[in-house]
Amino acid sequence: MYRIISCVAAALFVFSITAAADDVSACRNGTGDDGIAACSRLIGRNPKDAIAYNNRGVLYGAKGEYDRAIRDYDEAIRLKPQLASAYNNRGMAYDEKGEYDVAVKDYSEAIRLDPKDGVAYFNRGSAHDTKGFYDRAIKDYDDAIQINPKYAKAYNNRGLAYYYKGDYKRAIADYDQALMFNPALDAARRNREKAQAALASRTPAKP
Repeated sequence: MYRIISCVAAALFVFSITAAADDVSACRNGTGDDGIAACSRLIGRNPKDAIAYNNRGVLYGAKGEYDRAIRDYDEAIRLKPQLASAYNNRGMAYDEKGEYDVAVKDYSEAIRLDPKDGVAYFNRGSAHDTKGFYDRAIKDYDDAIQINPKYAKAYNNRGLAYYYKGDYKRAIADYDQALMFNPALDAARRNREKAQAALASRTPAKP
């Protein structure tokens, strides 16, 4: 009898470990409600799992549930104040809600905690862009590109900032770089056409 009980207990223990491992994978890599449920189970097992809160926030954000996402990021940051990705992710949620000043503060904290995070520079640049602070945006895109010289979207966005400043030649050069690193980036192709048209209309025709 003892042997049978011992075997069942061992089987349950193995099942529990496997289930937990599956939840970790689903919480990190899953999508939608299934991923959210996996993260929630991890949090149920360990209410101090900051990563699970952060990942669940990402999944809520993907569904457009930004307030729920922000609550999860708040908890992730409370549990692990040095978790730079949680600040960056919370900034993105505030960005989506149109709260750009709050978003910029979160991106700045993410950068302070992880100065090599090119995505946080890119995101802060996008927030500055939206507010019309093009020089600040360009500086952030510069930093993002310095960290990742093949960052096609950063070249595209920096091109947009130059475009809005009326510097069409620099904008076109950035769109060219974006397309060199990512030929499938249709936004950069469309933006380059607009900048080329704007430059042509401003340039006097040769006699």
